[in-house]
Amino acid sequence: MDVDPVLDVIRGAGLGFRQHLGVEELSDIQDDLKALPAVFVVPQAMQGAPNSMSVGITDQKITQRFSVIAVFRKLKRGELHKIEVALMNALIGWSHPDMHDGSPGTPAEFANQRTFNLNGNLATSLDFTTTYHFRK
Repeated sequence: MDVDPVLDVIRGAGLGFRQHLGVEELSDIQDDLKALPAVFVVPQAMQGAPNSMSVGITDQKITQRFSVIAVFRKLKRGELHKIEVALMNALIGWSHPDMHDGSPGTPAEFANQRTFNLNGNLATSLDFTTTYHFRK
């Protein structure tokens, strides 16, 4: 999954992140956490449904799950919830431009959220799913 279109949507939401990073930057997490707040987009899993066509033709529904992980050094009470809602508003209903075969993919849907400590920093992970058809 190309994470750049997701990062573009997040940038466009104007949430004040100092860094907008993809999964590849996770290998440098210690350096990335020096400039907070930061947001990472991480593809989590792809799952294909069985082929719905006959032999020689492929039509598979693919479900892509991805996480948006926001990391903060310090927030005021209630700020985390506001940022989570803003991220959800930006991504729920949005369609990834590469997640289709020429016809629109299913708009992103919210799946779940979790809050955790990342190297002494507050982090929240919002998971989304989208589906598309792979045809050939």
